[in-house]
Amino acid sequence: MGIDAFNQDTAKKGRDRINAELSNIMHCSIPDSRLASSSAKDSVIYTNMFGARVWYKSCNVTDLSTKYTPTYILTGDEQELDFYNLVISTIAVLEEQDRSFHSVSQLRNGFCKEYKKVNDLQEDLKVLADRFNQAFERASDKGIILGSYWKETYFSYFCDIDYVGLEQYMEMAEHYASVILQKSKDIKPYSKQLKRN
Repeated sequence: MGIDAFNQDTAKKGRDRINAELSNIMHCSIPDSRLASSSAKDSVIYTNMFGARVWYKSCNVTDLSTKYTPTYILTGDEQELDFYNLVISTIAVLEEQDRSFHSVSQLRNGFCKEYKKVNDLQEDLKVLADRFNQAFERASDKGIILGSYWKETYFSYFCDIDYVGLEQYMEMAEHYASVILQKSKDIKPYSKQLKRN
């Protein structure tokens, strides 16, 4: 790449320097493994005094955002990390409670309205919806979600590792899931509404 920077790679042999340092510190051999999930592209993060860039292999190099992105460790935005974790915890609980629930719009609308109510926010629902969309896309990038926020349906696919760190969010996620599922039951299909009229 020709970039004079420290780099971290998700591919095997992409962290030789890190593995060597850890091996030296721990006085044992550190096995090399691929850090990206099987469905994800490998990436390299380059960091120097001018900032950070990510290169998704077989794609272009992009500057890392100074806002919340999948590279949380560089941004340190704990509020957005909590928001993301609550979104995916809610999706996990929904998956467990009702395997037939796949509506992106009902998920987003129910989650954002309840989040605003629970946190007593004056924030516009559109702003919350944008935050939700970012969290949803991040989950999609990680392979937890199959689908996109602009589509009508989604499917979730959680591996054991995806649950790590979510324990503290599960009780609240159960609340959000029950509210979302109740609202989805209250919405009658359009064809049934026509028959009643």
